[in-house]
Amino acid sequence: MRLAPVVCIVLPIVSACESAEIVSAGVSCDGDVATFALETSLPVEFATVYSQETGNPTPQYADEHELPTDGESRTLELTLETGDASPNPNRSTLFSCPGHHGAPEGIMTYAYRIYDGDGVLADCLVQGHDPAALIDGTNERVSEPPDAAELADCRELFGTY
Repeated sequence: MRLAPVVCIVLPIVSACESAEIVSAGVSCDGDVATFALETSLPVEFATVYSQETGNPTPQYADEHELPTDGESRTLELTLETGDASPNPNRSTLFSCPGHHGAPEGIMTYAYRIYDGDGVLADCLVQGHDPAALIDGTNERVSEPPDAAELADCRELFGTY
């Protein structure tokens, strides 16, 4: 895996280098609409969220969407229509509210990834029902995450959305 270059600031006495990190991530539901929110430590050029229903029997459905970025903001949001039998990337998802996203029994797992201007992974976070199953691909799924090998070094959070 290529590591993302860091941003370095050199001042007369102090030198500091930073790489963008995910500060917080989550999904919320309002009726039939799901909103993915991502906060980063620095602006990023590209961000994605991959969702998998790890709490349901196999084969498990999954989808990926891009969070809109402007290269300047540290707060990214994507709103999707839910429960769409023919989902459209970045517009709608097969998964419903609250049956999947935000379900009290916690059946969803999410992989958030951010990339720098060169397209290099800067940070990733997997959270939800079963991060290990999403990362390792232990559960049969209908669609694989793009660049699945990148997930190996993701931070994991259990049971949080």
